[in-house]
Amino acid sequence: LTPKMIQYFPQNHVKVTQIAAGEQHSAAITENCKLYTWGCGANYRLGHGTLQTMLKPYLNTYLKDSFVTRVSCGATHTLCIASTGHIYAWGSGMNGRLGIDVGGIEDHTIPARVAPLSEDFQNYYFSEICAGPHQSFGLTDEGQLFVWGSVKFKTLGIVNLKKDVVVPMMLGSTFNKFHLTKGSTGKAEKLESGRDSRQTVDVNSNYDLKFQKKIFPNGNALKIKRIFCGETNTVFLMVNGDIYITGSGEYGQLCLDPEKKCEEFQKREGALKEIFSEGEVLYSNTPIYLPVNLETKFK
Repeated sequence: LTPKMIQYFPQNHVKVTQIAAGEQHSAAITENCKLYTWGCGANYRLGHGTLQTMLKPYLNTYLKDSFVTRVSCGATHTLCIASTGHIYAWGSGMNGRLGIDVGGIEDHTIPARVAPLSEDFQNYYFSEICAGPHQSFGLTDEGQLFVWGSVKFKTLGIVNLKKDVVVPMMLGSTFNKFHLTKGSTGKAEKLESGRDSRQTVDVNSNYDLKFQKKIFPNGNALKIKRIFCGETNTVFLMVNGDIYITGSGEYGQLCLDPEKKCEEFQKREGALKEIFSEGEVLYSNTPIYLPVNLETKFK
């Protein structure tokens, strides 16, 4: 099949400025900040209050009095940001991915404000969102990152979480980068963002050489620019072009050899506490630096 133009917008003289695609639904924001959705209506992911499948873009009338600035489609839920900086969510509430109800995981038929009972959360102005298959992220204009949803695959980037996060939780300053200690082999120093302390840890051979000489200038934390959610990983793009990743390393996503036995990795002296195994799969439960060519920067 070849790409097909969606005729609805040009036929109605509507200019689209932003688009998003989920597993079986799509969304678009127009130049006058109105939100349209179409596709599969299961779990109320379109936000029109119905399970009906929409074969053409349909204006979300529940947000008609709001100016929508961002939209992101997950597998079965949708997030958007209004011009007030508040996040709205609708669709499947499984695993707490909507972040609306303190104790509920019910589907929401129409847009509802995320964490309505959290005064602190409502005081933040959000500028970016990302709806994943089972999780959600919200980034404030000052760089604070909030996460909620499923803890499966460790995609939220928070250590020791056992239960799904139903109320948005701020992700702390856990972005780590590594570089080689002078004169050492197989050892590296970890400089945590916003901290001066360093500790020596054992690292995989991918975390060495010139890649690891790129440390935080003066120990200052880097700001996040964008978040991208996959089924088993979350990727963070920093303002300086660096990339961080958390979640599963089953297929080499963490730049660690996926064929290396997990038991062997665990037994290495001083192994990274951020990276561990469950069964035959390696995971990183906090964001780790993804080594790319020093000449490469992402915008």
